Amino acid sequence: MSTFWLIYWIALGIIVLLSLFIVLLFDYKEYREKKPISFIYAVFAVMIGAIPGVGIAGAGILVIASVIMIFGGDLLPKENIFGENE
Repeated sequence: MSTFWLIYWIALGIIVLLSLFIVLLFDYKEYREKKPISFIYAVFAVMIGAIPGVGIAGAGILVIASVIMIFGGDLLPKENIFGENE
């Protein structure tokens, strides 16, 4: 297997795992309100990541953007991760 395809599959795995991690564990802040992230965004990220070449760059962009948004305060951890009611 060539190096390109090896990097492609690793990048696609990063996109799938990171996008699902963010959708399941984080909400985003919009005008002082916490709103859930739609699962469609994760599907869209995986579809874009499946394009050879674009997915490799997309994985890097997704990792960098996620770290910046988490530490910048735009992505907030969910209060009830498992959907438990109080």
